[in-house]
Amino acid sequence: MKNNTREKFRNLMTRFWIWTIKNHVVIVVNIGIYTFTAVAAILFLSISGVIHLQTALNSILFGGLGNFAMLWLLLEIRRNHLLKITDPELRQKAHEEMLVFIYQRKHKLKKKELIWTRTQKKKRASQG
Repeated sequence: MKNNTREKFRNLMTRFWIWTIKNHVVIVVNIGIYTFTAVAAILFLSISGVIHLQTALNSILFGGLGNFAMLWLLLEIRRNHLLKITDPELRQKAHEEMLVFIYQRKHKLKKKELIWTRTQKKKRASQG
């Protein structure tokens, strides 16, 4: 009985992580909006004199570092969880969602590859 409940929870978590892949753009946009709004509110409070500028800048710095750490941790948890999927149906679904995600971001990857190629050519030209 205990093992069945654990498996249901694991499948539920797997479906959640697959959902995060499917809705990656929405999640990223929302995080960006909330981060920008928080920074704007802190700076407004600083300009209006409610809090000191040093306090505002420190809160923005530590908030940004906390935001970065939280996102990195969530991505690591998602990656580790998706790599350990045992259900073949969920594994196939996760694989399909990742392929769709990669295909949607293909144009961004090509831009980065183009920039990397240009940089390498410039290095070779300056060395040779």
